[in-house]
Amino acid sequence: MPKLKFIILIIVSLLATNGVAQKETNRWYFGINLEIDFNSGSPVLSTSGKTDPQVSFNRESAVISDKNGNLLFYTDGKSVWNKNHEIMPNGTNIRGGNSPLIVPKPDNPNVYYILSVGAGLEYAEVNLNNGLGEVTSFNNQVSDLPIIPQITAYKNPVCEEEYWVVAHEDWNRDTKITNNRFLAYKITNQGISTDPVVSPLGGDIYYEKISENNYEGYGGMLIKLSPDGKKLAMGGKDQGQLTLSDFDLSTGMVSNIKYLNFKAKSVEFSPNSNVLYAAKLRDDNDPTPNGLYQFNIESNNQTEIYNSKVLIVNETENNTIHDELQLASNGKIYINVYGENDLNALDVINSPNTVGHGCNYEYRSVVMPGNRRGYYTDLPNFMSSYFREPEISFENLCYGDTTAFYPTNTAGSIIWDFGDPATGANNTSTDTEPTHVYSAPGCYNVTATATITSISSIQNGSVITTKTVIYNETVTIYPLPKVEPLVELVQCENDLDGFSQFNLNEVVDKISANAINEIFTFYESETDAISGSNVITDPTAYTNSIPSLDMVWARVEDSNGCFSTSQINLKVTNTQIPSTFLRNFYACDDLDGDETNGISVFDFSNVENEILSILPNPDDLLIHFYRNEADALSESNPIEDISNYSNIGYPFTQDIYVRVDNKIYNDCVGLGKHISLTVNPSPDFFIEPRQFLCVSEHNSSLVLDPFESNPQEAFNYTWTFNGEIIATTPTLTITNPGDYSITLTKIDGTGCSRTETVSVIDSETATISQNDISVVDLSDNNSLTIKNPSSLGSGDYWFSLESNDGQIAYPYQDEPVFNNLKGGIYTLYVADKKGCGIATLPISVIGYPKFFTPNDDGINDFWQIQGISNLIQPNSSIQIFDRYGKLLKQLSPSEIGWNGTFNGQVLSTDDYWFRLLLEDGRTVLGHFALKR
Repeated sequence: MPKLKFIILIIVSLLATNGVAQKETNRWYFGINLEIDFNSGSPVLSTSGKTDPQVSFNRESAVISDKNGNLLFYTDGKSVWNKNHEIMPNGTNIRGGNSPLIVPKPDNPNVYYILSVGAGLEYAEVNLNNGLGEVTSFNNQVSDLPIIPQITAYKNPVCEEEYWVVAHEDWNRDTKITNNRFLAYKITNQGISTDPVVSPLGGDIYYEKISENNYEGYGGMLIKLSPDGKKLAMGGKDQGQLTLSDFDLSTGMVSNIKYLNFKAKSVEFSPNSNVLYAAKLRDDNDPTPNGLYQFNIESNNQTEIYNSKVLIVNETENNTIHDELQLASNGKIYINVYGENDLNALDVINSPNTVGHGCNYEYRSVVMPGNRRGYYTDLPNFMSSYFREPEISFENLCYGDTTAFYPTNTAGSIIWDFGDPATGANNTSTDTEPTHVYSAPGCYNVTATATITSISSIQNGSVITTKTVIYNETVTIYPLPKVEPLVELVQCENDLDGFSQFNLNEVVDKISANAINEIFTFYESETDAISGSNVITDPTAYTNSIPSLDMVWARVEDSNGCFSTSQINLKVTNTQIPSTFLRNFYACDDLDGDETNGISVFDFSNVENEILSILPNPDDLLIHFYRNEADALSESNPIEDISNYSNIGYPFTQDIYVRVDNKIYNDCVGLGKHISLTVNPSPDFFIEPRQFLCVSEHNSSLVLDPFESNPQEAFNYTWTFNGEIIATTPTLTITNPGDYSITLTKIDGTGCSRTETVSVIDSETATISQNDISVVDLSDNNSLTIKNPSSLGSGDYWFSLESNDGQIAYPYQDEPVFNNLKGGIYTLYVADKKGCGIATLPISVIGYPKFFTPNDDGINDFWQIQGISNLIQPNSSIQIFDRYGKLLKQLSPSEIGWNGTFNGQVLSTDDYWFRLLLEDGRTVLGHFALKR
């Protein structure tokens, strides 16, 4: 049987040790985005908390983690954040908010209560739902009694899970009635009791009339239970004082109050509950040094406790102010302090169980980031029972185990009572480390009566002192999982060799009715199953090692670590589906718009009834279909829709495996590949999807001709236009634009077809005139622009420009603009990109040369206006003058130009002027140079 351990220690005055708290307290969130993680045993500070920097924990927070120290959620009493630091659904606008405290709901691991003080005691409920959780209800009132703004809680160490929430009633601000009542509310699996256990004991909460409408209360500021749940401390202020009382976990009553004449603003108990630490409230009228004090409370005597008071830290001497004290899971007490420059830190008491200065106080153990005093004053609030140092250690808690008990102190004698009278004389033992086998699963009260002997030295010898201490603990002996001791798993084969693959997980429901909450592992021998050794690593594909009949063992383990074993007989039988049963299905390759990927859709649902009809007792059978043999053997990933199945992952051909099982026993009746799927390729052809028809040509037409990849294949052709069949020939001659569809259908018996659409777009030669263009000439940047290219026709055009002498050419371009043109006469070409013709237009760009060199070398020998001729503005006039205004020459556009002479005389190098009178009415004046 497994060794399930639950560690509890006997605490004696001779051996005071630090216990280890439960990991539910390992994550702290407080202040602004501050986290302390204790999972390593030491505090690790980070700022990975709330993402909203405007939300600060300037009050107490409450945090809860799981048993492994993983964060579950946290709250400031007003809002609730999940483990991802996001606000939970319904996690805002929660009323109350003072002293939030998280308490699990008994017997429901997913539900928690967030209790806080507002208008009385209120709570919200959080359901984790095995995930990020949500607040399922809030602003629920437990009691409308006024309560001091702090509460504490404890888990009662009894068999039935229950908790106590303890508070103290505040003074009534309406009636001005003072109060001395402790209130204890029990939480069970039925919820939170609204009828508290009342202890009218003391720890009075008073008020003082400051003025007519101003009253100030004083007395209790805080309340906290010790880790063992037996002591209750309440701090005081003003005229109040620190009190220490006894708490009865069985009844919820508070008794034996002790007034310690000390004004405390925060308190904390040591892990062994024998030492009380208190931070003194500053009071100018009190000459006692301010600081952190320690009280030895083991005697539970008021006078002795008061006289044991020790000043551990003097705030004045160390320039520190102590705020909140909180015990941590590592057994140390952390104190929130601030001092000079308002820098915050956590000091620590490293050995809080030790009386006196040996408690090992350490300054500034955890330094807070930044300078934000006031945001760290309150540390998280936890149930005190999380820090309990239990009193007995035991292990092996599964029924049938030999449960062992261990004391930590063997001095003296000890008598054990295991709380199991049904075992007769075996119910008691005087062994130091006894064992006991319990008679039945259940909860038992174990009592250890220890006689502790100590020897102390005196001047003339020694003194032997004996002390009897009685400790009680509850031990739960967990039942073993209920399993069927022997089950059978039947698998089919179709090759008659006696071997097959088994999915062992298919048998878990046969073995246990609670399989969903248990852990199953499988082994080849019972010995391995008991020891947990040599586990079968792939239980979904286990092959039997003995033909036809083999056996393995299952180990079934529950959440308590208890386990049982079950033998599984593996039986291999021949399939009852005839090997000759085969159904072939064909489809064309046209499922997803890709006619070449070998994927299509099949409907083979009619095979189900065919197979069932050939097997005996078909009503007792279940049939499933699988993509491959491995899935069929392991009963994994069955095909869910056999009427609309796509062979994705198995292009062109696929075998479908059929598995038939008995509904009741899940025994395999039939198995094999009895369905064959074939995807026939669609016609392979190509046709240009976008073609053009030149409508400007007389009797224009276009031939649509698909190109077949395999000339050996034969097809039927169907041409449609606007949904109507217009031809059944291999090609189609058309004279009108539009969308035409061509369908090729194989005539090889498969009937596979494929359709493509051709969009025929009309195009035409451009129509262009001088009105369609704009020319800028006689400028520093002559240009030509086609004003509106879309008005030239229905084609897709581009443009080119070439001078009449062929010396200047601008190649075809998409832009209808030409810049930086020289003066001259050009031809504009407008070409249809689809080959439907080229339109031309003569273009004149008027300009003139800035100089000429009449030296008969054939280059620049004449000066003439560019861009006019006997055809273009022929009635224009050009006059040439010297610098004195003398007319030297009058030219017409038809002449070759001026050669630089006057009356047969060669003129010298100089600047000359011209006046141009254009036929279009423009007059241009300018000058040019004659160079010799």
